[in-house]
Amino acid sequence: MPFHPSIMSILPPDALQQISVWHNDDQMDPLVRYEKVCQVLLALSPEIQQKIMALPPPTVFDGVPECKAKMDAIRNDATLSFREKLAKNKEVIASMPKDLLMGVRGQMKHTIKM
Repeated sequence: MPFHPSIMSILPPDALQQISVWHNDDQMDPLVRYEKVCQVLLALSPEIQQKIMALPPPTVFDGVPECKAKMDAIRNDATLSFREKLAKNKEVIASMPKDLLMGVRGQMKHTIKM
C-alpha cells in the first residue's frame, strides 16, 4: 500500500516494522500487500486511524490524477468509516492498469525508505 511519508511518524513502531517487511517484498502482489497492511491499520486505535485518513494520497499518485481524485474524495467523505475508506481505496488501486500500478510501486520504493 502506498504511504504518505508522514505516516512513519504516526504509526507505532511494531506496526511500522510489520508494514516495512511487506513494503520491501517485491514478490508480493500489490493487492495482497494492501490487504495485509489494512489488517494492521484496522488494529490501530481510532485516534491513529483518524490521523492516517487526514493525510493526502502519496505524491506518486500525482501522475495518476483520476486515482488521486478518487482517493481524495474517499478521504474527505465523512460518512465512511475507516474500514470503508480502506475498502474503497483498495477498489481504486485494483482498478488501476497493471503498468500504472507497477509504476506507482516503483516510485514508492524510491520515495519511502523504511
